[in-house]
Amino acid sequence: MGRRGPKKKPTALEKAGGYPGKKRKNKREPKYRDPAKKPPDWLTDKNAIAKWRETYAMLTKARVLTEADRDALGLYCWTFGEFLIAAAFLKEWGSVMALKDKGGKVRYLQTYPQATLARQHLATMHRLQCEFGLTPSSRAGIGTDGYSPTGTGQPGTEFEDFRSLIFTNGPPSATSIIGKRPDGGMGEVDSDGE
Repeated sequence: MGRRGPKKKPTALEKAGGYPGKKRKNKREPKYRDPAKKPPDWLTDKNAIAKWRETYAMLTKARVLTEADRDALGLYCWTFGEFLIAAAFLKEWGSVMALKDKGGKVRYLQTYPQATLARQHLATMHRLQCEFGLTPSSRAGIGTDGYSPTGTGQPGTEFEDFRSLIFTNGPPSATSIIGKRPDGGMGEVDSDGE
């Protein structure tokens, strides 16, 4: 069974929020060094490494990243890369395939596994974003001394910057990531596997 009550915030986030209420400061929280700029060796996907660079810069500017967070940030970036692969497949093939019998009649529609993977990756990414304070609700009570991702401090520009960082040249196509399907079909699969 897990711990009761809300999750504890790291001291850096508590300090940035100004210790609301009469909460005591955790004087025994472990202190870690600044994080290494290099991503973990197991993070090899180019999209994941690009996400690492972007997120690393953002979190170090906000002063919430330490060496202990390296693998968690790597996992977030890896999940992001895997999500892009699934999303590119779904963009090209759709999320549903028609399963036919031997006569060619559609028996039923089934969701591609990539649709399930994309949903799971989004859920994992959201949980990790909350851990790092990367969602509006998770950073609502955090003050960052005027830090703005755009550097302009103008409201409404953060989303456009985020979007341009993700899709600099537009979203990737499924064929550029996973290649063509060998049968050349549009997702129709015989229910017998033939």
